[in-house]
Amino acid sequence: MRFSGYIEGYYGRILNWTERHNIIEFLHLNNLNTYFYCPKEDPFHRSKWMDPYPNSFLYAFQNFSDYANSKEIKIIFGISPGELWDASQGLDKLKTKIQTFKKIGIKYFCILFDDISKNKENGILHSDIINQCLDEFPDLEFSCVPSQYCASMLEDGSDYLDGLNQCNSKVPFFWTGDQVIHSDYASRKINLWKKNFSKDRKIIIWDNTFANDYCTPKIVFQEYENPPIDNDELDGFLINATGIKPLDKVFLAVLSNYFQMENKQSFDEVLARFLPQELLQIKDLFAIELHKSKVHDHEKLINQLLWDWHHDLKEYFYPYLHLLKKMIDEKSSTNFDLLEKRFRIKS
Repeated sequence: MRFSGYIEGYYGRILNWTERHNIIEFLHLNNLNTYFYCPKEDPFHRSKWMDPYPNSFLYAFQNFSDYANSKEIKIIFGISPGELWDASQGLDKLKTKIQTFKKIGIKYFCILFDDISKNKENGILHSDIINQCLDEFPDLEFSCVPSQYCASMLEDGSDYLDGLNQCNSKVPFFWTGDQVIHSDYASRKINLWKKNFSKDRKIIIWDNTFANDYCTPKIVFQEYENPPIDNDELDGFLINATGIKPLDKVFLAVLSNYFQMENKQSFDEVLARFLPQELLQIKDLFAIELHKSKVHDHEKLINQLLWDWHHDLKEYFYPYLHLLKKMIDEKSSTNFDLLEKRFRIKS
């Protein structure tokens, strides 16, 4: 795989430059090779994408890019024009932004069309935008996040992917899996997903296993299933995490271990390198989905963590544990139905 590493692509948080440099260092130490910059909370990435970045940002990004190069980490720069595309000036604005970051030394660009209004999902338009970028910048590499980026989003009768597939087949598409949140990447699944695209097109996994912008304040610890190590159709595998640096390092270590062919550790062994034993005892409460009985089974440990545990990581876990405690205390209440749905707690 050409790309492995980190996506700064979540809602609700944005890293500072020190945190980004730290992630680059951690990618390097864990034999991962890619940082995908596409923060939803960067206004110039999405809501003001046609506006130029301020010089102070460009200076900082140049330093960031130079540091990444020194660690042999690829930077993918993302631009998200889909929601606010302007037919009269959009292409010129897009080319100008790409040119700005090309001068900084960026070689990899991704055009994102995700999370936009349904009436703006135009595969032929999106294909044309990418093809024109390729024509203008033949020395750069482009990838794409489609508007329909997982199997569950595909609709009978929709011609969106048919239109998007008209873009050059050397452009890989990002894909999250069967669902937006997915953790099984068996080769048989990848081969099935690949059938949605043109014959020669490759896939880059945008993995949301550890993302929590949809379920905050819950933190997610979920073991991967079926590593796709030898699948030639896969061009990359990147995790979209949380923006909480000490936790994102854990998730990157899990990803790095996921790809190990020798000296592979168990999921619990990787977590134990970073997390205290007190948390490991209740790690099943942090699965993507869990049964309500698990919450009640761990009542004593939840209380201990809330009131007697003191650790630098506590600030990240306290809000979720506190809400679980309230659910336990109000067993017959229906006030928590929405939270149970949000946290994917099953009865």
